[in-house]
Amino acid sequence: MPLYKLAVPTIDLKVNFLGIGIKLNKTVEKRSGIPQMLIKIIKAACHYHRSAGKYLLMYTHCQEMRWCTKIGVGDAANTGRIIGLVWIVKAVLISWLSHLVRPLPAFRHPVLEVQPNFTKQELSIDLDCILKVRLGYIIIAGIKILFCKIHLFKKKFIF
Repeated sequence: MPLYKLAVPTIDLKVNFLGIGIKLNKTVEKRSGIPQMLIKIIKAACHYHRSAGKYLLMYTHCQEMRWCTKIGVGDAANTGRIIGLVWIVKAVLISWLSHLVRPLPAFRHPVLEVQPNFTKQELSIDLDCILKVRLGYIIIAGIKILFCKIHLFKKKFIF
């Protein structure tokens, strides 16, 4: 079995009385099992199927959304800071998603909740979302992917 390296990014979040520090680390692990060719195929598929994904997102409708987060770091002041960051992240993500996915006419506003726990460390995320896509649009996206694969096949194996 061939070996491959997997770089897994991790985020260190340090909260102290001076503020919040965020540090991005990359850990490299060696594993066996997945050959390099499969990794290249997955990367190419993600790159070339974006148009089909964007097409499918254009016709995706959100019927209902509920996102509840419970968070605590053990200290009341630092928990308050983290709660503010969580609200900012949620607002940015909902704003970004609202440009990609259209709501149905009967769609109620998304229910966003952030519940602080000032006494103990806790992280709990609950996300419920109902998305609707018509079958015809899924079939058309599949045809786009098929055409993309045929185009790649012709491009790679022309003599």
